[in-house]
Amino acid sequence: MQMVSIFDRINHPSILNDANGTHYLSLEPLKLSKDHIFPQNAPLPKAQQHHLYESLKAELIKIGQCDQDDPETYIETFLSALKEFAWSVPSGYYYNLPDISLYDHSRMTAALAVCVADWPIEKLRSIHGAVVRKWLADKDPQKNKLQPEDVENLKTPCALLVGGDLSGLQKFLYTLSSSEAAKTLRGRSFYLQLLTEAVMRLVLRRVGIPGTNVVYSGGGHFYILAPVSSESKLVSVRKEIGRILTRAHGSELTLTLAWTKVPAEGFSVKEFPKYWGDMQSALSKAKLTPFSELEEDLYDLIFKIKETGGNRDHVCSICGNENDSVHKDADAKEIQLCSLCQSFIKELGTQLPISSQIILGFGEPVELPTSGFTALNILSALGMEVHFSDGKNEVDFSSQKQIFVEKACVWELNDITSKKVKVTGVPCWRTRHYTVNQIPKEKDQPITFDDLQKKAEGIHRLGVLRMDVDNLGSLFEKGLRDKKDQSLGSLSRLSTLSFSLSLFFEGWVGKICSTYKDRIYAVYAGGDDLFLIAPWNDVPGLALAIVDDFRAFTGNNPNLHISGGMAFIHGKYPIYQAAEDAGEAENLAKSFEGKNAFGFLGKAYSWDQFKELDRIHKSIRNLVTSKDENGLTGPQALIGLLRELGDQAEDARKKKGKPVYGPWIWRGEYTLTRMIERERKSHPELADSLEKLKSDLHKDMYMRIEDYAVAARWAQLEIRKNHQEDKK
Repeated sequence: MQMVSIFDRINHPSILNDANGTHYLSLEPLKLSKDHIFPQNAPLPKAQQHHLYESLKAELIKIGQCDQDDPETYIETFLSALKEFAWSVPSGYYYNLPDISLYDHSRMTAALAVCVADWPIEKLRSIHGAVVRKWLADKDPQKNKLQPEDVENLKTPCALLVGGDLSGLQKFLYTLSSSEAAKTLRGRSFYLQLLTEAVMRLVLRRVGIPGTNVVYSGGGHFYILAPVSSESKLVSVRKEIGRILTRAHGSELTLTLAWTKVPAEGFSVKEFPKYWGDMQSALSKAKLTPFSELEEDLYDLIFKIKETGGNRDHVCSICGNENDSVHKDADAKEIQLCSLCQSFIKELGTQLPISSQIILGFGEPVELPTSGFTALNILSALGMEVHFSDGKNEVDFSSQKQIFVEKACVWELNDITSKKVKVTGVPCWRTRHYTVNQIPKEKDQPITFDDLQKKAEGIHRLGVLRMDVDNLGSLFEKGLRDKKDQSLGSLSRLSTLSFSLSLFFEGWVGKICSTYKDRIYAVYAGGDDLFLIAPWNDVPGLALAIVDDFRAFTGNNPNLHISGGMAFIHGKYPIYQAAEDAGEAENLAKSFEGKNAFGFLGKAYSWDQFKELDRIHKSIRNLVTSKDENGLTGPQALIGLLRELGDQAEDARKKKGKPVYGPWIWRGEYTLTRMIERERKSHPELADSLEKLKSDLHKDMYMRIEDYAVAARWAQLEIRKNHQEDKK
């Protein structure tokens, strides 16, 4: 039996996903290939449905023969095998829809088992019996009845649904003031990814639960299932982590940790979405008081007003902070770096692009230095040591570095890991951890944004692209439904949905970016959103490729879509302003009716409209750049004409509040007719192309002239000569 795509279960009362049929996942190991991870419309023949089961069986037998002295490593190794070989194997199909993977269902079942492991056996039997009887009674109330004690048993809290959220990520990433921001930006972004992992692992360590209990982790968020008895431990670790983050980052980065109790009946498909919503509400409420547990000795780091003046030689050129660790950068003498920003460049930013594997060592946290600390020092203060590898080196934890490492994990960043790093000294597991690791480089070093923009066609500018899934919170809370609008939102389904979205954004987006070679700067891609920088003319095609593949990945479900926005920037433009501009373009798309749109050159278009705009811009560009045997090009005045007509139509529309007819129509007809007449004798093919453009405009009486004006502007940017542009 093949697994059905979880995206087939996303429905909305007004938009039922019933037009596209059923979509089946391949029975192939996890691999970034369309044949492996994109759904198909037809199931495989039964004869081809067994080989993945055999691969999984062989891998589990191999794991069973391994040293089981360290239970956590054994469990994590088992989970990694399930992730690779059971990500698309259905957990069941006799009584259930085959839309939950064996990987997700197994670990969520194990997570719940961990939460009730210390309960007396009689209590477990009573609650289990009540849950079974409730399930049977819901299916056939006439035949099956609850017992008197079942009502109380069903309301017994079984687990805590814990939400963790690192706040301040965008400000931390983008509030950079230097032209050297490109060198630190990817390091800062990856640091946040590592920080999320370190915080989550410390929570697991302090509560005393394994990795099976992680529902999802990514994008600065994590969700955990914890025993009801662990509330005091969660409060304690929240204070511990809050103290470390305050010392390291002041008020820039904060952890919000909140939870809700889920009773036995709360894990049913009817009830679980409510508790997921309750957990999100608890998180939102906790974010309103980020420093409520701040200890008195840290007050000055948050509330003390900085004095004016200071020493310029102690101000970091990147982040603008003043401290004694600031010194001249060895590679760029005009730049001053604090120890933290230097570590984002040297320890993370330059190492990540040349690495295929990341080795994480876990142990008891060490004290954070009082000053001059680095990114790796902060992670060590949370109990995690980090090493980078291309597979050629060995990492020996017997000679301790930052912390006393007790066990280790290898993140394999892609599918092609021909040389696997050797880890010695501690128990170690390996897992696939896709990362969009795309950075333009020269001599293995990230290039500046100023140099990257010189790769652009036409005007030398960069395009900043931001995209995310529309209405994601609503999808998680109430999007999983059947055709009768009944909830399907179970813990395992939400886990499968999270995994699937991460697979696209953390894995497949990287595959798309890799086709652009050294032209894409992947600041971030994960969870359900992305932030990419590239030569501006690459960005529209990149955005369309991502949207088209997302549609195919989700089985063309009309309830699942992405909105995005693009900003044009100069390579020396402040990155915080670039992020804000791209965010405004994305918000413009989000305000489009139904969302599912793209903000471009100050306007919002549905993706289908944007494809049409792309077609128009290419036809205009071809018209004005066409050459005959004498080297003559098409009429350059066409671009100016279309832009002027479009501006007139837009002004009139804004005044009247609706599209109207006006003098731009007959002016366009007259001027285009004259252009065609001039070209007819000497350039008949060009005249025919102009005739087609005129006919297209005439068909709807120039109602689309504003789009033609934007398309003309787009074409103009592509053919513009730069002259002294880059010297400004």
